[in-house]
Parts: sequence; C-alpha cells; structure tokens
Amino acid sequence: MNRTALASTLILFTLGACSVASKLGFSGSTSTTTSAGTSPRSTSSASSASAGDDDSPAMTQQSEMFHLQHEFKTDVKRFEDALDVLDDMKNGKDARYTEQEQKQIAALAELVTLCKGKYEALAYKAEEYFERKEIVCPLAEHRDEIVTTWYGTALRDREGKRLARLQKSVPEALERGVINDYDLAPAAEFSAWVNAEIAAARKAFPLLAKLPPGLFDSWKAERAQLGTAFANAIRVNRYDQYRSNKLDDPAIDKEARRIAAMSKHHAVVFVGSTASNPAIERSPAGRPLRKYRSILIVVRKNGESFCRGYEREFSASAEGGGKYLPYQAVSTPLGSDGMEKFILTSCK
Repeated sequence: MNRTALASTLILFTLGACSVASKLGFSGSTSTTTSAGTSPRSTSSASSASAGDDDSPAMTQQSEMFHLQHEFKTDVKRFEDALDVLDDMKNGKDARYTEQEQKQIAALAELVTLCKGKYEALAYKAEEYFERKEIVCPLAEHRDEIVTTWYGTALRDREGKRLARLQKSVPEALERGVINDYDLAPAAEFSAWVNAEIAAARKAFPLLAKLPPGLFDSWKAERAQLGTAFANAIRVNRYDQYRSNKLDDPAIDKEARRIAAMSKHHAVVFVGSTASNPAIERSPAGRPLRKYRSILIVVRKNGESFCRGYEREFSASAEGGGKYLPYQAVSTPLGSDGMEKFILTSCK
C-alpha cells in the first residue's frame, strides 16, 4: 500500500472511531486528562472520599448513641416496676407501697449511678416514656423525696376524708353510745391515732422517718369536737337498766364469761339480758322450737377508762314437754374484726 492510500485509511479509521464515540454518548476531546491534569474519575473519587471523610465522625457518633440508648433501655427495663410506682406517686395517683415496692425503689440507687456515669453523655431522643433519660434519671435520683411527699399527702388526704366522715357520723353514734373499734380510736383522739399510724409506717418503712410528727395538728377544732363527744359518751351508764332482767338459766352467765375470756385483756363487768323474758320461736303448728334472748356482755379492756357492751344472741333448743337444752351462743371473740358495734358506757 502506498503512502497516500495508508494516510486515507488512517483518516477514515479516526473518523469512524469518532462516530462510534458520538453514538455512545461521548463528546468533546478525546484527551484523557483535564485542564488540571487529572482524569474525571480520579476527581470524582477524590471528591467522594472527601465527602465521606466529612460525614464519618457524625455517623459514628450517631451509631454510638443508638447503641448506648439500646443499653440504657435494657438497664431501665430491670427497674420499670419501681419507676412506674414512682411516676404514679409523683403525679399524685394511688400507688401501692409495701415492703416489696420499698426494696424495688431502694434498688434504683444502681440506676442513679448508671445515669451519672455510663449514660451521662446519652443524648438520644427516645419515643417511649420510660426510655427517656430526662424522665427516668430524675425519678430515680429523687426517689426518697417523691415517696415521702406522696405518703404524707396521701395520708393527709385519706385521713382528712375519714375525719370528715367521722364528723358526720361519730358524734351521733357517740350520742347513742353505739360505735366500733374502727371509729373509736380516731374519735377518742384523732391526732394521737394518726400519729400512731405514722409511727407504724416509720417502723415498717424507715424512709418515712421524714414525716413530721404533728402532720395533723392543724385540725384542732375538729379534734376538739370529737373529743368532747367522746368524753360525754363515756360518762353515761347504758347497762344499769338491764339489771332487773333475771336470767332464766345459769348457763348463760357461764357461757358469756367463756366468750369474753376468748378476747385477751377483757374483764367482765356485767352479764344481763336486754329483755325481761326470752322470745319463743314456734313451728307453724304452734309447737315451741327454741327460745332465745339477747345477752349484753359488758367488759372493760385493759388501759381503757370506759366499758364496752357486746350483744350476743343465746339460744336454747326445745326438747319437748316444755323443756329446753342449755343456752348456747356463737363462739366468736368480742370485737374480733374491729367492725362489730358495741355499746360505749361508763363502767359504774
């Protein structure tokens, strides 16, 4: 091939290559360098590497916070019951506080250490309530203050309502002389009774030692009203009226004293019937089935300046021919459940 033909062939080859490049989307110079002397890929790679270097610390920090929050969530889960109780207390809701809750809340000291140490730098915005550091850590740290404030407020609220009820019901009950142990102690001396409750709480829960002894001393007028009604009630003798009612069976007195002896520290002062004659229960045909009568057992409890009169029904089954078996009564201790009503009376 001569030189002229070879040159023509090279020109055609070059033009063909340019046409293919154009169809494939390449344009411009076929030079593989830029004005700066580097290839476009090298520039892009350098740029990407530079951007990656800028984002890397932020992404690492975010990842670390995510893992730290996960560990925080796991740790908090162990204390969730105690935190739940504390949160209710803080918001003035009803809460259970027994020895079990006391131990659970005391264990939050470990969580406080974690909050101030391992999780001090935690700044993760959690969605779940007990996964938020700003809620969990203050609850754990101020647990003693929360419990004491809640107990004092709850106790005052509860006993304030009870005092209001006592003011309505007890004076009338004291006037009639019928009351139960549930109302007797606060009626006799409301402040002393409440302080006794506080003392019992302190003994059970040492944390509550911060409760002030005179938490209810502001209720002087209310206490005075109850105290006056109580003092008047115990001056009245409410069993002398039954002395003339003769017992028709000596077994009644014996059985009444046996029942009284079931309750410790009770000295029997009087046993008598509230009616002069027993009542008779008969069959539809008129045949006697049993006779019964209400017996008043008056006792004096050690340490009290007044007496209590408990009523018991004594019953004797009919044997036939006008005869009856000995009287018997249900053998339950006097005032055993604290709710049984009794007659409040002087002992003389």
